Amino acid sequence: MSETQDTKFPKSLIQATVCISVFGGTGFLCSFPFDYPDTFFVVSNKHVLTNFTEKTGIFPSCPPNEYYKRTLRPLSNKVYSHPDKNIDLACVVASQSIYVPPERFDLPPLTWDYFTKPQTPISSSSKLTVVGSPKDESQFYQPLIQEEHLVCDISLKDHHLAIKPHLNRGASGSPVFIGSDRRFFVLGVVERKLCIEKQEGNFWVSIIIKQRYVSELLKYATESFKQHHGTTPVPPRKTIYVKL
Repeated sequence: MSETQDTKFPKSLIQATVCISVFGGTGFLCSFPFDYPDTFFVVSNKHVLTNFTEKTGIFPSCPPNEYYKRTLRPLSNKVYSHPDKNIDLACVVASQSIYVPPERFDLPPLTWDYFTKPQTPISSSSKLTVVGSPKDESQFYQPLIQEEHLVCDISLKDHHLAIKPHLNRGASGSPVFIGSDRRFFVLGVVERKLCIEKQEGNFWVSIIIKQRYVSELLKYATESFKQHHGTTPVPPRKTIYVKL
């Protein structure tokens, strides 16, 4: 991958991230795996979405000159948590109820091929892109894009990785992308920060949940949703608002 291809991060992926205002977290949109028009998952950490209700506001981050209002309708107030209670991942299901012309602002959810394994091996020098929480209130609609390199796996549990970026408060649930094979993949989802103690001094890293567990969550949520709702679209129950 050339330097230009390696560093150019698609705008559509920035727009697919969301900042969940009520509980101070981040997340991203992921497409539905079967025919449910304008329906997608909102994925984040379980500790961000645990208290989700139909009144929760979900606010995507975007540049301030592209501010629009889009209505999302949750199909229920159900939070689908990863079946392993030790894995801090969850999602909710929502649908888009109004249309915004794509030439003005397009908010495509991530497709499932972002959760496949890159053919090129990932190493400690692989470049990552984190779309995280803004630094402060004044940057609320401007995503914080950080490009860093992977740190070796120093986790206590095998579903974690450590990365270098020292992310801001509210970055829980941020998607972490890795550039490989001339495209981007989701490497994992930010869970928390961790201070590493060493003789030469302490340093902070961000702990992320590996990609395979995100895929497990999406498959589990899909099957659970189908059992309760079938594959025929159901009318949305209540409106929540998304500011763009």
